[in-house]
Amino acid sequence: MQSIQDVVDAVYRVSTDAQDVVTRSVLCADALGKHSRSLMTVVRGSKTGEQAVAEIDSAQRAVRDGAARLQGLISVSELFIADVTK
Repeated sequence: MQSIQDVVDAVYRVSTDAQDVVTRSVLCADALGKHSRSLMTVVRGSKTGEQAVAEIDSAQRAVRDGAARLQGLISVSELFIADVTK
């Protein structure tokens, strides 16, 4: 059986890794937004081009949503660690 400290250490590692993914996800979403705006200026008026931009925008929202959910995990992890280590 694992000790409470082992569980706390594991949760801390998950939280730390999640924060790294959040940081990279935000950078990725920002890059997707930049590319979307650049592409839109080139493809404006093209139905398929505008559909491609819409897909990029959808991907950007999905990446940001994933980052937000991971941020929620981080918050819960911090609460758990604080509660367990009282």
